[in-house]
Amino acid sequence: MSNRQEAKGTPQEIPTDLIDRNPENPRIIFSEMREQDLLNFAKLTGLSPSTVKRCKDLLSLPPQFTRMILDTYDRIAHGETVDDKRKLTEDFFLESKLALNSIKKNLPEVYAKYGEETLLKRLVLKRRSGTFSNVLQVGHLIPKIALSAKKGASRETVATVIRKIVEDPDYTIREAYDSVAGPIFNAASIEKKCVSLITDLRGLASLKKIPPEQQRESLAGTLKKLREAIDESLRRLR
Repeated sequence: MSNRQEAKGTPQEIPTDLIDRNPENPRIIFSEMREQDLLNFAKLTGLSPSTVKRCKDLLSLPPQFTRMILDTYDRIAHGETVDDKRKLTEDFFLESKLALNSIKKNLPEVYAKYGEETLLKRLVLKRRSGTFSNVLQVGHLIPKIALSAKKGASRETVATVIRKIVEDPDYTIREAYDSVAGPIFNAASIEKKCVSLITDLRGLASLKKIPPEQQRESLAGTLKKLREAIDESLRRLR
């Protein structure tokens, strides 16, 4: 017979105001870290600064979302097939944090309307439904959409598009990007390439030796097509 005395009674609830915060809680340590602290922590652990930053961002998630990540891997470990386009992994939530941070920075009024938890819940729903099948679009295109409010797009229009991303279950990120941010960033990309091309063409004109005849003819034909495309673009811009 065991000498261990059996516990008696029923579990008791303890008021949360009687519980002291654990100062060693890693969530608290990470959340209060500054940039230099992260670099020092990376050196101490041998991890890269980007890995430490990922850990900090994951630990800053509300517990319900970290449970979703763990649940995903638990289901996979038990042999369940999980659709890659609907998985709630750490990558999805890290990309979502990038999206939310950009909204908070560029459209604080939209961010304040929903708050972090509600925004994350809406993104999770669209991920689960398959609307957000591309994880990278979440962290790459949504920030560009939000930033377009400071790049020439109507702030009201951008805010409307962001709200539609949050509220419309079928509205895709690509549709949102093409409607407001695409033209701005495409134009900036074309301008950058044109500046580089101008430099190259001026360098060609200053060459002491010209290319062989066959190459000259090919290049001349391409430049004529380029001129036609430029003339057409200029007509559209006027």
